[in-house]
Amino acid sequence: MKTIIRFVFTLLLFLPLCLSAQQTGVVKGRVFDSKNNEPIPFANVVIWKTTTGTAADENGYFRIENVPLGFNRLEVSSVGYTTKLSEEFMVNTASERTVNVGLEESQVNLEQVTVKANPFRKAMESPVSLQRIGIAEIEKNPGGNRDVSKVLQSMPGV
Repeated sequence: MKTIIRFVFTLLLFLPLCLSAQQTGVVKGRVFDSKNNEPIPFANVVIWKTTTGTAADENGYFRIENVPLGFNRLEVSSVGYTTKLSEEFMVNTASERTVNVGLEESQVNLEQVTVKANPFRKAMESPVSLQRIGIAEIEKNPGGNRDVSKVLQSMPGV
């Protein structure tokens, strides 16, 4: 009798956990350019007014799990495109909901840019080896015989 009571008691404890785990759904879809139907890689896809979301892959596909049941909307944004809020859609536990979102390019006008060189900037120069030869070194060089060309040939790097 005690084992049945323990079983019923543990069942009552775990029943709310099991029921709450089933209160979410899955939303998947694709983010694309509305003009040419090309995918928009790495676009941000978020369930509107929540922090649940993901980023699209390199082909524009996304999948969001743990979406609350009921009517939801997606907020989709990407650099160079206007942020779009999707139409409302119903999420249930029976199947995955597919939502495709087309974004439009945003028009941004930039100001004129002027690039000027700094007149005080020192240019990087390649290092050059310099060695001075005096009269005493020319006379003391063995086999040079006071000939400058023979002395230079015996110097390294010449």
